Amino acid sequence: MVLKSVDPLMLPPNPASNAACPQHEPAFLYVSQAVKLDEKQRKLVAQIRAVHGDLDLAYDLTQAFVSMLAEHRDTDLDRWLAQAKQSGIRELKSEALGIRRDYAAVRAAFTRPLE
Repeated sequence: MVLKSVDPLMLPPNPASNAACPQHEPAFLYVSQAVKLDEKQRKLVAQIRAVHGDLDLAYDLTQAFVSMLAEHRDTDLDRWLAQAKQSGIRELKSEALGIRRDYAAVRAAFTRPLE
């Protein structure tokens, strides 16, 4: 599957190419609020999403989680967990299982202000 080889959620930082610019790493772009990205970053996200349907879905689900956390919407967590589990994306399914294992702590994190 294409996702396995280019999954931006799982890519480690590449010190050789982006040591001074982590904001151009795919993982950073996926977990950053879309409204905070500049035009170049938005274009890169669009290119990554276009590579494979799973990358597009992973971006949507990641952005949903980032928004829920930023807006303290813990009431949407259960729906997100179900969507992640049903996504068919191994990494998101694994993340959902991890959140379920520590559900109380994760849910509590939604009520704390972001630092």
